[in-house]
Amino acid sequence: MPTGKARKLALCEIEELRDEAYECASTYKAKMKKVHDVKIRLKSFDVGQKVWLYNTRMKLFPGKLNSKWTSQFVIVGAGNHGQFEIEDFDDHIRQVVNRYPLKPYLEMEGMQDN
Repeated sequence: MPTGKARKLALCEIEELRDEAYECASTYKAKMKKVHDVKIRLKSFDVGQKVWLYNTRMKLFPGKLNSKWTSQFVIVGAGNHGQFEIEDFDDHIRQVVNRYPLKPYLEMEGMQDN
């Protein structure tokens, strides 16, 4: 067999292997996306609900034991595209944020302040 034909045959085999690997990788990614999407829970917030706000500037400050969630806020208004107007309990300062940095504030029932 001449070297030209052998080289061409080897290149075709390499292309087939690459296509097969691409198909395997794409099916793996599709399966992993399906598994990940099942675990996603949509957050729903109502006006008057207490929430935590994620502090995005926390990575600039040292200290691994500092909380990344800032003090309590209450939702004052909701927009059409997932934005919420929140108000701080202490300062009564209002700001508009997206729903992604918000987390519901869960209060313990039956707990009393001493």
